[in-house]
Amino acid sequence: IPQFFQMNKINGTNELKRVGRIVFEGNVPLDTQKDLSEWNVFSLDLTKFIKEESGAIYNVQISFTKDQALLPCNKGGEDETENAKLPVFQTDKSDVDLHSWEGFDSYDYTNYNWSERNDPCKASYYIGSRHEKEMNVLSTNVGVVVKKGNNDKLEVFTQNITRAKPMAQVEVKALNFQNRVIGKGITNEKGIAEIKVKGKPYMLIAQKKKQYTYVRLDDASSLPLTMFETGGEIAEYGISGFLYAERSVWRPGDSIFMNLMIKDAENVIPKNHPITFELIDPKGNIIDKAVEYHIPSGILSFKTATKPDAFTGNWRVKAKLGGVEFSKKVRIETIKPNRLKFNLKIKNGEKILTNTNKIKGDLTVKYLHGGAVSDLKTEVEMTAISSKTVFKQYPDYTFDDPTKYFDNFSSFVFKGKLDNKGKAYFNETINGLDNAAGMTTLKFSMRTFESSGDINKGYKYVTYSPYDNYVGVKLLQKIGESYNSEEVNNFSVVSLDSYGKPTTAKRVKVEAYKISWSWWWEYRNYTEKFRYISSESYEKVLNEKIKIKNGKGSFALKLDERYYGRIFIKVTDLDSGHSTGGVIMMDYPGWWGDENIQTSDVNILSLSTDKNVYEPNENAKITFPSSKGSTAIVTVENNSAVLFKKRVETKEQKTSFSLEITEDMAPNAYVCVHYIQPYDQEEENDRPLRLFGITPLYVTYNKNKLHPEITTSPSWEPEKEVSITVSEKNNREMYYTIAIVDEGLLDLTSFKTPKPWNYFNRKKALGVRTWDMYSEVLNAFEGNFVGLLKPGGGVFEEAPIEKKNANRFKPVVKYFGPFYLQDGEKQQHAFKMPNYVGAVRAMVVVRDENAFGHAEKSIPVKKPLMVLATAPRVLRPGEVADIPVTVFSMQSNIKDVTVNLAVNEVLEILGDKTKKTNFTGEGNQIVTFKVRAKHAFTAAEIHVSVSSQNYAAKDKIELNILPYSSKQTQVQSYIVQGKQSAEIYYQPYGMDGTQETVVEISSLIPINLKEKLDYLIAYPHGCAEQTVSRALPQLYLENLLKLTIDEKKNIEKHVHTAIEKLPKFQSNNGGFKLWPNNYAHVSHWVTNYVGQFMVEARSKGYYIPNDMYIKWLSYQQREAKQWNKDYYEDKASHQLIQAYRLYTLALAGEPAYG
Repeated sequence: IPQFFQMNKINGTNELKRVGRIVFEGNVPLDTQKDLSEWNVFSLDLTKFIKEESGAIYNVQISFTKDQALLPCNKGGEDETENAKLPVFQTDKSDVDLHSWEGFDSYDYTNYNWSERNDPCKASYYIGSRHEKEMNVLSTNVGVVVKKGNNDKLEVFTQNITRAKPMAQVEVKALNFQNRVIGKGITNEKGIAEIKVKGKPYMLIAQKKKQYTYVRLDDASSLPLTMFETGGEIAEYGISGFLYAERSVWRPGDSIFMNLMIKDAENVIPKNHPITFELIDPKGNIIDKAVEYHIPSGILSFKTATKPDAFTGNWRVKAKLGGVEFSKKVRIETIKPNRLKFNLKIKNGEKILTNTNKIKGDLTVKYLHGGAVSDLKTEVEMTAISSKTVFKQYPDYTFDDPTKYFDNFSSFVFKGKLDNKGKAYFNETINGLDNAAGMTTLKFSMRTFESSGDINKGYKYVTYSPYDNYVGVKLLQKIGESYNSEEVNNFSVVSLDSYGKPTTAKRVKVEAYKISWSWWWEYRNYTEKFRYISSESYEKVLNEKIKIKNGKGSFALKLDERYYGRIFIKVTDLDSGHSTGGVIMMDYPGWWGDENIQTSDVNILSLSTDKNVYEPNENAKITFPSSKGSTAIVTVENNSAVLFKKRVETKEQKTSFSLEITEDMAPNAYVCVHYIQPYDQEEENDRPLRLFGITPLYVTYNKNKLHPEITTSPSWEPEKEVSITVSEKNNREMYYTIAIVDEGLLDLTSFKTPKPWNYFNRKKALGVRTWDMYSEVLNAFEGNFVGLLKPGGGVFEEAPIEKKNANRFKPVVKYFGPFYLQDGEKQQHAFKMPNYVGAVRAMVVVRDENAFGHAEKSIPVKKPLMVLATAPRVLRPGEVADIPVTVFSMQSNIKDVTVNLAVNEVLEILGDKTKKTNFTGEGNQIVTFKVRAKHAFTAAEIHVSVSSQNYAAKDKIELNILPYSSKQTQVQSYIVQGKQSAEIYYQPYGMDGTQETVVEISSLIPINLKEKLDYLIAYPHGCAEQTVSRALPQLYLENLLKLTIDEKKNIEKHVHTAIEKLPKFQSNNGGFKLWPNNYAHVSHWVTNYVGQFMVEARSKGYYIPNDMYIKWLSYQQREAKQWNKDYYEDKASHQLIQAYRLYTLALAGEPAYG
């Protein structure tokens, strides 16, 4: 039997020959008293033909031959008479006449004629399985329900099928796929057993004396959950992880502070278990790696950094814990922090804009430190972006209509100047969203231009609801699963308002269409796609109206035919105009084998709760419809395990029971009820033998929420010692990290302080699977609904960021921790604030075991007198630039201010280096200086200082002076005969301070080695070939020249720099590309050339990253073995590439033989 279940479900017929033998074969006469020309029902008593064997499964096949048919045919032909007596299938009982993989229904096709297959007067009509019915029969009175979470426990419930009473002393054994017993137990007086299993169970055998029941425990055989609200976050093995950082965008070269909190619900992770952190670039290369060790209630920190020339794009930090991984996007961009703070308020809908086509906004702009601005040029651009409609409580539902679409569009809602208070107002109409599929995101891009020329950018995102009511349909499926076209498939529908609250929808239209294999969703023109779905060129298989009451409704779909293909389902709220839809796959048993079909064989039990949200120690009242004399198996389950189990005796009409809410049910759990009726019930009852229901319980647990507090001064002063004190409101112990970050940097992506409590208290998906055998009990079911789909989850994303133009800046980021705070303790952290004016956000993120929290405080960094200078990014020799200096007065007693400008030796000041300005009150003024770049190519420095009475402030800017052209060289050659002398005159060439003269004397013909060496070292280009061409010759310069110590150091530096650049060019498969982008193809020649350099550099003692080297070596070996000279048209060049490839492998000591 276990071998049979390796290939089959209970009604399967695959490879029967391996596990069974024919025990009876013969003809059965039908009752001739009935009119056999009509459909009749006959019963078959198997005990008349077989002697029942305990635990055996019997495969019963019924078929008929031509001579048993009632159809009048011409009996006159000799051939017809012989063919009429042909056997339907081979009846030889011996094993040798059938292939091992065949069953017992192998037919003899010797006399088969394909053209006669549909003629019932021909024998070919009866050859094959078209006119055969079969089923498997097991005689047992042991009913079984099995549950398993993400742990090593099986919860088994056994009951008498005929009377639905608990069955005690049932022996239960769990087997793995190899049919080894991995756990066993005996049910108690309540018919319950808890079995600990070693490994993944595949089937369960329940035995009571001579009665056996078998339940296959593979994932696909578990009960379907699509009609229940079981979606949410999925935690593997009950382990959740929260990765967080101090910001969401970094500049190349910045430090990255990544932290990890782990919540281990089942306590499966040993203390000090290693956790690997990896920093991965956009090409998949591991740039940095570290190992930390698990602290059950603590915080792990991974401190890393990118290089100044690092790729921009989406990097990742990945944390690996055994087979569990956590990942977080790390965005590397060349950005510049803001100096201004944007505060945009949408007056008629701050979070969701509903029931209007008007958008009213108030914009306030200030300096980060709180200083006022006025009369600055400002633009606000609104972009409408098509987005997915999601309601958190319904993650498994579809709320968007794929036949509706609009192109993203933008328009300016404000273009002008701020008023004297730094404010702007707009009132615009929203157009162009008539064909929106659902919710739409409105992105407001704000730009303000300072008088100094500096540009500040801010973003705000608002959800716009074009409809006042939404309908959603649950269509989720696993890949490879489909709906049975011959069965009734029930689909759940919900009706919600814009905020996700259930509503009643009185007029809802449901349509279903057969979709041809022209793949309608591939149409690029959405209007054309919409016309296709709405046209009459297809077949409509469902068109009905339903009502949705209190947010919930359903509809059924059955095609009454064998259909293989796609069905498009569309649900429309005729009153609000919103519609939703999607494509499902339909087929039928036998299309690709019954094993891949998840039949819809469970009926829904409706459960109701007395409250929407509970707290621990409260009692929840659960009610469901019932009849007297049945039994209900009640379990409370979460995302990883069964928390509670009991049996409830049912009452007439409805049954209610109470559950005590416990702490481990937070943030949510699920009440599951298995309602089982007696098989031999006397009263008439049209309910199925077993009904199944699930309802979520939402639990708020305040004790798992920490309340950290930040105490500090109202404002900080640049270049002064500052401090913050961390404590917990209720004097609880906790681990914590501190991050202090420039608000202008955080505003670029609307970064929110990490909130671990919100993350860990998201709705959890149901993580417990349930199996039973009641769907196989004869005549046990009448209603059906769709098969199992894996519960889904949500995705947390931050607001998108636009690409910025490159600009220099030194980010103000301070990170401390992790730290441990004892009960009732306060801890102070002090540091020196950099020379910065603006505002910083102090963020404290905390945890203690399963309690989490966060705190934040925005702190202005200012002093009574402040200064900010602005300068170009680069200058060239002789260029003149304005240097606007913005002076801020934050106190009314500051009147006269002196502004001084100082520069280093590569700049000169044009005009006054000291200027004065006057304030009549608080505000800011701009003083402008002029500078000119000299003929020098080192970093320029600009120092600005301001003073007034006892107040002073300063600012510093660095910029590069770049030449107009690349380095130039002139060469003069002379020949001096033996025993003679020569006097050489030359004119200095180039700009003062940049000239260098080299005299090269050689007994050979001059090769101008110095010029060529300088050119080689300063090779300016950056592709893979040029990078290697610059570095490879330098490995051997000491064989040609006598080098100084400094020259040797420079060569080592150049070679190391080239090696550091190489990972940018490597593809995931190990080959190298010419250019470092995701669209370039691997170049076989470049791969050879880079490989030769790596091998030779290693032989010289240079460090080559092992991961990069091994990937290259594997790629070369793979390509060498696969190479076929006849595959390429240009055989000569590819033969040369293969020869070079073989040379590099031999050079590496890994020759490819062939």
